[in-house]
Amino acid sequence: LGVERESLVGICVDRSLEMAVGILGILKSGGAYLPLDPDYPQERLAFMLNDARPSLVLAKSNLVSQLPPGEIATLLLDSDWPEIAENADANLPETQQARDLAYVIYTSGSTGEPKGVMIEHANLANYLLALNHELGITADDLYVHTASLAFSSSRRQLMLPLSQGATVVIATADQRKDPLALFQMIKDRGV
Repeated sequence: LGVERESLVGICVDRSLEMAVGILGILKSGGAYLPLDPDYPQERLAFMLNDARPSLVLAKSNLVSQLPPGEIATLLLDSDWPEIAENADANLPETQQARDLAYVIYTSGSTGEPKGVMIEHANLANYLLALNHELGITADDLYVHTASLAFSSSRRQLMLPLSQGATVVIATADQRKDPLALFQMIKDRGV
C-alpha cells in the first residue's frame, strides 16, 4: 500500500494480537507508527490525525466509528485479512537506518495542545537495551502488557520482551479495569 521508509502509519486497534502484528508490520515495512488509542475522544484522534497526516491507518472494523471521517486510507486488520494474507510472507529487505523515524507519540497536552514527539529507531533500541540491562528479560519470561497503545510504557511492555524472545501476555480491557481479574490472569498465566 505504498508504506516505505519513514512513512507514518496510524494504528487504532483494541488490546489484541493484531496490536502487536500491526506495530511489527509497520516497523518491518520501514514505516513508523502513530498509536491511536480507540478509547480517546474522537476530537483528540482527529487532532492527531490532522496534525501527523499518516499515509494509512490500520484499524479493526469495530473501531472504524471511533476514527473521524476523513480521507486517510484505512486497512482493516480483521475484515481485510483474507486480502492481506494473499501477499508474500517473506521478510522485507531491511531499509531502516538508526536515525529513521520509528514512531510518533503525542503528549498529554497538559500545557495546551498535544504535541507529537518523534522517536527514532536508535532511541528505541537504546531504550530497550538500557531497560534490559536492568531487568534481564530472557526468552523464558512472560511479560504482561497493560498500558494503552498510546502511552510511553507500551513500548517497554511490548517491544522489550519481544526483543529478547520472551512472551507478551496482553491483558484485556476488562482485566486492566479490574485489579483482581488482572491478578488472577497473572497467576493463571505464570507471568
